[in-house]
Amino acid sequence: FHTVSQPCASLLITDTELIFNYENRNIDTQTIHTWELDVILINTPQSFRHRINITPNLEIGLGLSTFCDNYMYGDATPSDGNMYLFEKVK
Repeated sequence: FHTVSQPCASLLITDTELIFNYENRNIDTQTIHTWELDVILINTPQSFRHRINITPNLEIGLGLSTFCDNYMYGDATPSDGNMYLFEKVK
């Protein structure tokens, strides 16, 4: 069987835009978006999550659901998807 190359994605985020680069065996693209970070309360004000809203939506699903000071993370491997880890670079 021929092995399919693993996807590679990068995000460049400024105050006003998000530049998304994505490459795999079949796709090599760059798109530009606006973004905002939402805080989602879960039952109490002390329990919350963050969600990044990207407009227009990315055509490639990254599943970003975990955020901290230096990383964004999405993991779809339990359903045979990909795992993405983005590190903040200065």
